[in-house]
Amino acid sequence: YTGAQVRDIAVDPTQPGRVIAAARSGIFISYDGGANWLGLSNPPVVSMEWNAVAIDPTDPLHIIAETNWGNVLVNSNNEGQTWKDVLHFGEERVAFHAIAFAPSDPTTVYAGSSGYYSAGSFDLSQPGKGVYVSRDGGNKWAAANDSLVQDAHVVWLAVDPHDPQVVYAATSNHGLLKSTDGGASWRQISEQGSAVSVAVHPTDPDIVFAGFAHQAVYVSMDGGQTWEQSSKGLIPESQITSIIFDPTNPDEVLYAADEFSGVYRSSNGGKRWSVLNTGLTT
Repeated sequence: YTGAQVRDIAVDPTQPGRVIAAARSGIFISYDGGANWLGLSNPPVVSMEWNAVAIDPTDPLHIIAETNWGNVLVNSNNEGQTWKDVLHFGEERVAFHAIAFAPSDPTTVYAGSSGYYSAGSFDLSQPGKGVYVSRDGGNKWAAANDSLVQDAHVVWLAVDPHDPQVVYAATSNHGLLKSTDGGASWRQISEQGSAVSVAVHPTDPDIVFAGFAHQAVYVSMDGGQTWEQSSKGLIPESQITSIIFDPTNPDEVLYAADEFSGVYRSSNGGKRWSVLNTGLTT
């Protein structure tokens, strides 16, 4: 596991010490909070360049992950001991950058695609192929696009905690998008330009946070109808690539990762942020 360039992390909601890391050198699992790791790059995907991983919230042994060493989305029902190739784009330089289970119905899973120049190096300027959806837990997939989203470069996905048909997509080329019918139709819900992250409150779907390229963080209290900047304490040009609600206190505590200046925490619902970089390089 030495030297891994980690692109994504998934934590088991039922066993916090169980962590899966998708990395350039493979996909790995730890059962003790990262002290020890085991490789999961098992046949038929003994490969490098893993970019995304998600754990089924109701079945921790069920994992969906992506490697663009072949542009493959893979599904495992036995903790990565064996994998099934469920969706791929062949030789096209498009792969999957984001995977999201619907919290209220994990048989519904969304995957967002992105373009890249070389394996493992997604580029915000490259078009993707939009969003795909599975209604059977990740075995069969279909495009969930209209004309607006069919070439979207999807960076992040977030699903409504109560309604599996409501999904948000942060895209570099079409801004922040929302669908209320499971991806059959989409609409742009922001005017801030390139969107690089989105998160929905785990119990109140009206509260949505989104990060935009070099524009820090915005918050909506009405499901994306209106937005206000929520960036006090962040550097003005920050590019927030990940936003996480604290699952034990989501009304007050959030975390954000800026591509340029590191990790931040808010203890008042995103009104102000404080840097948390002690021990980290940025």
